[in-house]
Amino acid sequence: MTRSRKAICFMPSPGKLSTNTSAFGILRPPSQAHYYTTPLDSSVKYAGGDPEDIKSVLAHICDKHNLGKTLIILKDQDDPQRPLFLITDPTSRFFPRGNWQAYLYTQKRPQSFTDCYRGNVGIAIEPNLIPPWRTWRFLSRLFREQSGISNPRKHRNHQGLLIHQDTLTIVPVRRREG
Repeated sequence: MTRSRKAICFMPSPGKLSTNTSAFGILRPPSQAHYYTTPLDSSVKYAGGDPEDIKSVLAHICDKHNLGKTLIILKDQDDPQRPLFLITDPTSRFFPRGNWQAYLYTQKRPQSFTDCYRGNVGIAIEPNLIPPWRTWRFLSRLFREQSGISNPRKHRNHQGLLIHQDTLTIVPVRRREG
């Protein structure tokens, strides 16, 4: 069985050259930054605020119905003006290219993100070199192993995802005494 593939061309007419057309042929207002033309997975949202303060990040999110128990916030280290990426599902395969600071939050109680910050780490991402089986679950495993909560596993390292171990910051999990 063969599948037909159609080529789509977004070439503007010679008389109407537009400077505000994205790579996907979508017109955007000139005032809108080019960052917002990145196609996002349904488990990824744009956010603002301070990535070290989860409440300020969640204040910028309108649609909170699909927030999971684990949140990953990506901040671009090379461009501080770029909006944050909020990954709501650790099984997401959304890997944007560049140097990022990844912040991990896990909630203990339902609908409560208080005392949920687990740490952050610097990551260099090249999406073309990341295998299709890799998801963001590796980040929570990395933090659990480094803090001594779980047994170390042998990780498959690859060129597309480089973790800067010198920037790894882990916040100890607070245990309830009672």
